Amino acid sequence: MKKLLIILCTAAIALTLGACGSNAGSSASPNASASADASSSSASQTAVPSFATLGDAFAVEADSSSYAYSDEGLAYAYEHDGTQVRVTADMTKEVYDACDKISYDDPEHDAKVRAELSSLPVKSVEDLTKSAVPQSELDGFVGKTGKDLLDNGFTNPSFFGADGECQFYMDNGYHQYTVVFNEAAPADAETADAEQTIAPLTVKSISYMGLSSAASDPDASAV
Repeated sequence: MKKLLIILCTAAIALTLGACGSNAGSSASPNASASADASSSSASQTAVPSFATLGDAFAVEADSSSYAYSDEGLAYAYEHDGTQVRVTADMTKEVYDACDKISYDDPEHDAKVRAELSSLPVKSVEDLTKSAVPQSELDGFVGKTGKDLLDNGFTNPSFFGADGECQFYMDNGYHQYTVVFNEAAPADAETADAEQTIAPLTVKSISYMGLSSAASDPDASAV
């Protein structure tokens, strides 16, 4: 069975959850101040970097980053100066086994795992800022329903009501967006089927949030 390890880092803080032999994950909020339009503007002035190995990619002082790997491959996504990049590599048995031996209880777990992964040759490098939905297009969903969002490629709604508003995170490809609905949040919003919950609700606002989990999923092929 394929095992997947996901590690997210923000401002040099690594959070890892999980146990050996099972899936592992972590929760960390993306950069809330990110802007799709601003990112696109920065990206137009910045060339897509070229890396020979994952070590070269890890050496970039990222503002935020995350990576996940399985026994078949790895994806590393990071943001630096408004540019978002996704790097992939094929996994080798030797490197995978070496990472598997590192204890989750080790306070230097992330650093040691990165050291093992650093030798892997880079397979691809993508500029993710180009695939974010522009704010001008997002504004076109105001007044439409949650079903309209679902029908147009938005997925994985996750309730996070704040400030008394009905708010959800939603993914679209490699990116995540904050959606605020006009209606009050249902009492069972945290436990009910999220897609059914948002389907009849009308969009008050939608804005860019950050990279989605697909960006650091080695099996994802979002566009």
